[in-house]
Amino acid sequence: MKKKKIFHKKLLWGSIVILLGVLVYYFFTFRTVFSSFFSPSYTGAYYRMVEDLFNDSQYRLKEPTAIIPDEIVYSYASGAYVRGVDPIYINSEHTPLGKYLIGVGIVLFQNDKIMVFMCFVLTLVILWFLSYQVLHKNIFLATLSTGLFAIERVFTDQLIYAPLLDIIQLPFILASVLLYIYEEKKGNFIWTSIMIGLTMATKSIVPGVLLYGIFILHRLYLKKYTSIGRLLVYSPLAFIVLILSYTKTFVDGYSVFQFIGFQKWIFLYQKSKLEYPFSFWRFIYCNQWQAWWGDRAFLRGEDWRISWPVIVSLPFIQVIYASIRKIQLDSNSVLLLIYIGCYELFLSTGVVSSRFFLPLFPMCYIVSVYVISQLIVTLCKLRK
Repeated sequence: MKKKKIFHKKLLWGSIVILLGVLVYYFFTFRTVFSSFFSPSYTGAYYRMVEDLFNDSQYRLKEPTAIIPDEIVYSYASGAYVRGVDPIYINSEHTPLGKYLIGVGIVLFQNDKIMVFMCFVLTLVILWFLSYQVLHKNIFLATLSTGLFAIERVFTDQLIYAPLLDIIQLPFILASVLLYIYEEKKGNFIWTSIMIGLTMATKSIVPGVLLYGIFILHRLYLKKYTSIGRLLVYSPLAFIVLILSYTKTFVDGYSVFQFIGFQKWIFLYQKSKLEYPFSFWRFIYCNQWQAWWGDRAFLRGEDWRISWPVIVSLPFIQVIYASIRKIQLDSNSVLLLIYIGCYELFLSTGVVSSRFFLPLFPMCYIVSVYVISQLIVTLCKLRK
């Protein structure tokens, strides 16, 4: 009993060391960036500046005088939305909730980046609880997997190139999975569906559709067929949340049928990205990123890391090893493996950028930490 207490104490101290290490890393790497998240810089003059940039850009002109990045688009769109502009008129290819949330920061704090900071912190908190559930309530392993993702450049770049919608959507995706784990024990999926609706309304409906597919496959794996019906019964809640994010559109007189037609247009727009299939794998393993403009050459990703092939490969190794040894994986591990497989299959359908990996890598880090920890335990047993 005493040895067990000492062991748990060591795990706790190890978790504290990881947390302090991440905080020190953030301090020395982003100390000059943090001030931009709290300064009241989004003034009327700034809004007019980003509006002019948008009107002179590729989004308005066939021969633009400037090519602007996504963060400028979202900054302008968010300011326009809180000024009463219908979301179908500006950056309509993405659902509007994420830009409304950025707009809340603009109204309350005159800052279009503060919501990014809040979602950044919220992501790490939710990821820790998700890791804690999947990793058998091991505090150290949960902190380790969260800490590794916390210093992943794909994630930390969201602080530099702000505001982007990916980081605002990510906590909703992770919360959907966490709530599903909690609610599957009760047999209802009310909050899961609401969270999926928030996911769909923030940037794109695609991750929400994927989440439903993942959860259905998980129910099928567990042979809990009747619970699939309960999952689908609550699914209208997700679409209600999505529709509510377009309240301004309906107030302006658009009908439900026009709304459905508009969503169809968004789907067709996103469908245009379905080219260069399997370029995801070339990017992960060879650091050759397929550009979809200009001469469409292969480029090297500045944020690529040698850890990417490792964390993408380890889930496959776990599946193969479990199949060969006929090991029964627990429900939560199977859920994450299904999630990883489905999301990688989706990424394999067309062109990708490293930002698309943001919903994938947290799950990969959790599974990788689990696989490596099990390998260490096995090796220790063999030595004895």
